[in-house]
Amino acid sequence: MSLNQPHNPSVCFLKRRIGKFGGLEKYADRLSKAFLERGYKVHFFTETPMKNTGPITYHVAKSSGIFGYQKIRSFDKSCSAFLKNNDFDIVFGLDRNSTQTHIRAGNGVHRAYMDIRQALDSSFKKLTSPINPLNRTILDIEQKSFEHPDLRKIICNSNMVKKQILSYYDVNPDKIEVIHNGVEWSEMEQDFLNWPEKKWKNASDLNLDPHTYHYLFVGNGYERKGLTILLHAMSLIRHLDIHLSVVGKEKKLGRFIRLANSLGLGKKVTFFGEQSSLTPFYQIADSLIIPSLYDPCANVTMEALAMGLFVISSKTNGGHEILTPENGNVIPSMYDLEAIVEGLVNAFNTPKSFLLSKQIRDSVQYLDFSTRLNETINLCL
Repeated sequence: MSLNQPHNPSVCFLKRRIGKFGGLEKYADRLSKAFLERGYKVHFFTETPMKNTGPITYHVAKSSGIFGYQKIRSFDKSCSAFLKNNDFDIVFGLDRNSTQTHIRAGNGVHRAYMDIRQALDSSFKKLTSPINPLNRTILDIEQKSFEHPDLRKIICNSNMVKKQILSYYDVNPDKIEVIHNGVEWSEMEQDFLNWPEKKWKNASDLNLDPHTYHYLFVGNGYERKGLTILLHAMSLIRHLDIHLSVVGKEKKLGRFIRLANSLGLGKKVTFFGEQSSLTPFYQIADSLIIPSLYDPCANVTMEALAMGLFVISSKTNGGHEILTPENGNVIPSMYDLEAIVEGLVNAFNTPKSFLLSKQIRDSVQYLDFSTRLNETINLCL
């Protein structure tokens, strides 16, 4: 990897899959465009078939393997081989790779996640998890990446992740910087301003009662996002005029529907599955509840705040660091059912108004994507 040169500087992003716009994909897209604006030649090394029709050059890796851990290992080896034959001023890792000059640790620390899971796993899983090939592969790559001698910067999206890296790995603290996730604050302005009038139409379209207090839960993989304990907490206040909308992808959806019904929440919870847009749900909801088991910094935290929602978050979501008593509530432990109930009741007692929602929205103006991207690029230069 060459030193930065004053003419024609280059950056290569390592990203196994691109194109789908989740939080990490959105970040990669915006960051690559920001580097282009700074005069960089931008490259991507990926497994996703891409055509070179624009200013970004795509290098497509050949994937191999049947199982997940084999595919991760295969891509990592392909990256190493590619970098030996190509020089870039900056190699920016966005997934799990052994070698790069800069890492954006958006996936957090897998070792920390595994330790947290120990408290919930069955006895069988506690025995098999450490020898699971996927876990072993991720942990091996994770250690190599954080402790690699060529690594210049680790960019974390929360102080929680920074502390975990320093706790588990031999890393110079000076290499680590914290930049919380950005949000389309300016771009969301019109959707925010329209929520008082849109709430009624959206509620009608989704068959929801606009007069009820609405909690919103968003996440893919309901167990890791804490939905089980949230449903138990909801069951303790089901006498209140409340409703929970659950949005996101889940393979075992039936299990959670059955749990909600068994807790007497059949009419208090609606499962909407994966949605192309969260805007109607933000416009209806009074508050967002995200009691994650582990989230480096859940993007939905910032999005909900930018849409004026009060946010209730577990302390194991790095996004809790941007919450204040005025815009949210932090649950000390996601295992503390009483604390979750207290957070839900406090939010219920402060329903959304336009004035309150605007104050919440204004509290995260500093997280606008343009500001976050400039901070990230300045760290790399």
